[in-house]
This record gives sequence, structure tokens and C-alpha cells, in this order.
Amino acid sequence: MTIMTSLKHENITNVVCIGKGAYDKQDGSEPKDIIFIVMELADQGELFDVISDTGKFSEETARHFFKKLMKAVFYLHNTAGICHRDLKPENILLDSNFNPKIADFGFSIPLVGHKGNSKLNSYKGTLGYMPPEQHAKKAYSGKQADLFAMGVVLFMMITQCQPFDQAKVNDKYYRLIAGNKPEYFWKTFSKVAPVSEELKDLITGMLQLNPDARFTLDEILAHPWVQGETPTDE
Repeated sequence: MTIMTSLKHENITNVVCIGKGAYDKQDGSEPKDIIFIVMELADQGELFDVISDTGKFSEETARHFFKKLMKAVFYLHNTAGICHRDLKPENILLDSNFNPKIADFGFSIPLVGHKGNSKLNSYKGTLGYMPPEQHAKKAYSGKQADLFAMGVVLFMMITQCQPFDQAKVNDKYYRLIAGNKPEYFWKTFSKVAPVSEELKDLITGMLQLNPDARFTLDEILAHPWVQGETPTDE
């Protein structure tokens, strides 16, 4: 709860207030005092549902959402000092103006970790978005875990499907990236959606097996695809 109340960003679902009140039970028994949290309204629902209902995003539209979300990730990592650890389209909400907002910080944790060495060990998150080192039960970086998940989210906006079941070297699709054969990976999805070479390079760089070989946040923000033309909010 402390983490949630400290976050203030236009692309994060912010806390309006926290209070305590009586909860009337349906069985008519004595009301119980509970703590409640009021979050700002995001009445257009989940990004997942928008992708499912409207279909694949154009690269320009995906870039519009991706840049806003990466600003929020930058804020989380560099200002708030936390990682989310469960970034996925279901945890990205849209307000009345379709402005994306990261939600659900139940798995978030300070980047320094429990031991203060910036390494995390807990198996938290959603399987299809976890980086391979987390599946291997190795110590991992919260920053790198979040950026890996955002690579999956970006892929889903463009293709309307997930790039793999889990980021394991024996996964039918991820093994092509893990084995340094990205051309075969993208050929597999060529009939799903056309993807520009710049976007292929960005996503491939975000989903590398070796965490040290993945694009950093600064490299992602400076990538030619990210710097491309972006639609206005309207």
C-alpha cells in the first residue's frame, strides 16, 4: 500500500484516497470495519480487451501506447525506485481518453531487493511475461524483468497474440530467439502480421536470453523505431 500511495504519474493508476469504513455483510451479521482504497477511474478497461476487440494495432498506434508506457516504466525505475514484476495487457488500463495507465502493483518491490544487492529471487509475475532467468530460478534484475515483459506487451499489440508460451529454451518459439535465430522466429509470425525491420530489431533486443545482452531502458527510448512517427492523442 505504501508503494501505491507514493506513485504519481499520468500513466499510472493513481490512488485517490485510502480510508476505513463498515462493510455490510450479505448474511446480515455484524458489519466489519475494512480498509478501502479508491483508485482513479479507468473506464475504458484493459489494454488486453482493446487488443482483443479492435484487432492488431498499426505500428504507429502501438508506438503511441508504448512510448507512454515506457515513460511510466522510466518513472518507476528511476524516480520511484521500484519494479512492477507483472506488466501485461491485463494490468494496463485505459481512461476515458484512452490514456494507458499501469495498474496492479501487488508484485512490485524496491529495485534494491530484500538483500540490498539489486537482485531478486522470488518467483512472482505471470508465466508468459517472465524473463528466462526467472523461469530458471536464478537471481534476476527487476529492471530487466519489467523491460522483458514490455517486449512481450509490444509484440501483442502488433500481432494480437503472444510470442511464446514461456521464455524457456525448450519453448517452441522462444528457442528461436534463445538460439540466436530471430529470422526464423519472425518468419513463423510473418502471416500473422507484417512487422517492420526496425520493430523486429527492437523486440528481438528486448527479449534476448542473456539479460546483459538485452536493450537497456535508455537504448529502448533511443531506438529508431521508438523515435518514429507517433499519432496524436486525438
